[in-house]
Order: sequence, then C-alpha cells, then structure tokens
Amino acid sequence: MKSMKTILILEDNQRTLEALAIVVSEVRSDLRIFQAQSAEEAFAISFAHTIDLFLLDIILTTEQPGDISGFLFAKKIRGHAAYKFTPIIFLTSLEDQKFYAYSDIHSYCYLEKPYSMQRVKELVADALEFPGKTEEQESIYLRKDRILYQIRPKEVEYVECQNHKLQIHMDNEGLEVPYYTLKWFMKVVPSRLFVQCSRSVAVNRRYIEQIDMVNGYIRLRGIKDMIDIGPRFKKKFLKELYNG
Repeated sequence: MKSMKTILILEDNQRTLEALAIVVSEVRSDLRIFQAQSAEEAFAISFAHTIDLFLLDIILTTEQPGDISGFLFAKKIRGHAAYKFTPIIFLTSLEDQKFYAYSDIHSYCYLEKPYSMQRVKELVADALEFPGKTEEQESIYLRKDRILYQIRPKEVEYVECQNHKLQIHMDNEGLEVPYYTLKWFMKVVPSRLFVQCSRSVAVNRRYIEQIDMVNGYIRLRGIKDMIDIGPRFKKKFLKELYNG
C-alpha cells in the first residue's frame, strides 16, 4: 500500500492555483495538496509538514519586473537537508531560467507555459515515484531526455565534467548527461567513495590500481588510459585518499 504523499503548489494566480490543485488531485487518491500564493506562505507550509513534491511558478509578482520569487524559494529550500533531493517541477514562461534551474537547483522538470493540464498530471505521477535520497541508498538517479537513469555509484569507475556535461564511466560503458555538475555528483554519492583528482574528474577509490605521484597520473583497474592528477589537487587527493 502506498503511503500518503504531500504536494505543495506555489502559484500567485488564484484561478490557476485552484485549477492545478484539482488536476493534481486526480493523479492519486492518497494525495494531500497544499496551496500557497507567496514564498512566505510556502516556507511556513514546508516546515510545518513534510512535502514530497513541489510545483513552483517562478514569477509570483507579475507587476514587479524581473521577479523570480518562486525560483528563489526553490534555491532556499534546497539549502535545508530535508528538501535537498525533493523533486521540484517549475511552471513558468521564463525560457532563460531553464538551464540555470536544472544545473543549480536540480529541478525534476521544467514545464513552459502555456502547458496542458494532462501533461501536468503525467509529470506529477512520474515525479511522485522519484526516489528521495537516504543515507543507505545505493543508487542515484539522473534525468536525460525525459528518461530516468538509475546509477549505482559502486559500479562507476570515474566521472568527468566537460562542457557542462557529466560523463559517467562504468565497465566500458558510458552515460553523458547535461546540466549536472561534478560538484553535484560528489554531494549525492556515498561519502568517501570517490576522490577528486582534478578540477573536472573524480575516481572511485575502489578501482584505483596504481598511483604515480611523480608523473601525476592514476591507473584504474580495467581501464587502459591513464587519468591525470591535477597539479593543484595532488596534496588534497593524497590526503582524502589515505584518510578515507
């Protein structure tokens, strides 16, 4: 039996807010839906209850040019441990906020106005199945082209970030996903499993076969090519490696 899920909808327009609440309530019968028209109200609800999914409009004050109150709410809520990995769906007409929202806030999805209510229902149903991170979690989840990929950090040999794309290398296979950063990856994987050896690369300590500090490279088990150790990372790399 599925446990009750809670959803917070943040939208300044009362008619749109009520319409969204009605549509979302049709996704599942065990939903508790909270409505807020301001960031202040949304914060109060978020800390009085446990929210499983956020639907956020970025512009909450249409009369104020450049307003992105909903986006700033998302950024602040991500700073609290309880909501670090909670799915967020942005509802907005601001195209220029799209890439920033994905890379900085790690939103679950970005739905541009005008959107269909059917699409909202589909996304909500999908997001409610998105697993939150726990300390014992053995997998992480990345979204690319509306497909959710499950990755087991223990099976990842190394990761690198190039041109705003995270490249994950696993047993001669690879997955490249845009808008994810190495910093994000290092935060969500189990602590001390990976060691960063340069500005753009982190290796799984379990796969390290040889370290040549003189020439500055690492050999990983089963991988032919050497991985460079950045000059500025040598001391930090060794410290983290042997303290882990």
